[in-house]
Amino acid sequence: MPASKPISIAIVGGGISGLCLAIGLLHRSQHKISIFEASSAFAEIGAGLALGPNAQRALRLISHAAEQAFRDYATGNSSPTLSKACSHTIAYRGLIPMDNAKDVLGKYADDAYVWCGNGGMVMTYPINSGQVLNVVAACERSSWNEKKYVINSTVEQLSKDFENWGGRPREIIKLLDKPMLWALLDHLPASQYHSRNIVIMGDAAHATTPFQGAGAGQAIEDALVLSELLGRVQCLRDLEPALAAYDTVRRPRTQKIVQTSRDTMKLFAFTDGKVNGDAEK
Repeated sequence: MPASKPISIAIVGGGISGLCLAIGLLHRSQHKISIFEASSAFAEIGAGLALGPNAQRALRLISHAAEQAFRDYATGNSSPTLSKACSHTIAYRGLIPMDNAKDVLGKYADDAYVWCGNGGMVMTYPINSGQVLNVVAACERSSWNEKKYVINSTVEQLSKDFENWGGRPREIIKLLDKPMLWALLDHLPASQYHSRNIVIMGDAAHATTPFQGAGAGQAIEDALVLSELLGRVQCLRDLEPALAAYDTVRRPRTQKIVQTSRDTMKLFAFTDGKVNGDAEK
């Protein structure tokens, strides 16, 4: 439904949610869209991301072309200002060439696996059409004192944090020659996601730890809902009700993901106070 008078929409940030929103709006409106991004170029960050069925459906509804672009690069294996909160967890992340990974892991390099242990977890899954193994090794840390949230680390430090681990997780760790260390922060729940004609989405609204593989998917869902609502805006008077509807739909779902992701890490690390490493539970 074209707007009787197109409005100007500024998208601050060219991340997953911002770009998906722009694509969605191009298909649904005649609004003037501008994207503002601080980085001079887009580049790989040395980590993979997961899109579940919900995220893939949302991407398809935003744009069939966008979904096809995702599938072209997907794995080819068969099988208001918000306060950040420390999750008391850190994660080492890195990539291993698949040939090297298969030499050590064999069939376990072909699919997604999570190894759980006291105070930590190691997760692996193939990316880049199965040519690379993505690794996340997370463990508890009471605080984060670095100025940056992602820093270069060493195999020695990684090995020290997982010194009591053995078996395949230990072999995986040895293959990470240049691990990156990430502070895992999330957002404290915001009371609302919009104010007048300003709205937040993606990590700006609900940054989460990675233990449900849902952060990127929720950003895409945000973009779908917001592009549908803004596509129906025909004048400035329609804008605030549209943003209020977005807040009503998205805030409860995304904030639940933030909490359940924390809870999932506690299960992985046997620190939930209930399971405590008992596989029967």
